[in-house]
Amino acid sequence: MSENLPDIIEKANHLFGEGFKKRDAALTTSMYTDDTLLLPPNMEAIRGKENAEAFWSTSIQMGVIMEEHKIMEILREGDTATEWGTYVISFQSEGQGPVDEKGKYVVFWKRMADGTWKKHWDIWNSSMPLPE
Repeated sequence: MSENLPDIIEKANHLFGEGFKKRDAALTTSMYTDDTLLLPPNMEAIRGKENAEAFWSTSIQMGVIMEEHKIMEILREGDTATEWGTYVISFQSEGQGPVDEKGKYVVFWKRMADGTWKKHWDIWNSSMPLPE
């Protein structure tokens, strides 16, 4: 039986969002490589799964909730793949109403020795206009 990479990535994206809903940064980062690289907007690069987990843990504590990933395209080249898509996240600080953020992302995936696919590079940025 051959693998269906779009389904694998879709399930991983779902699991990523579930980590936010369950407030579980370890679950959110479970699909990252050990030497992953996060490239968040307005910040320096974050290297390593432990640092990625700390980043997402802080985001969860700040009230970030992943609402939706929409895969636009996946390009596969052997044991690597590049995914790009759109996302919607909500921020809800204590005592405040939710604020939606819409953006786009690119993830570079690597197939590991055990056959699983993991996120290696993860970059995203807002599609919202800058405040005036």
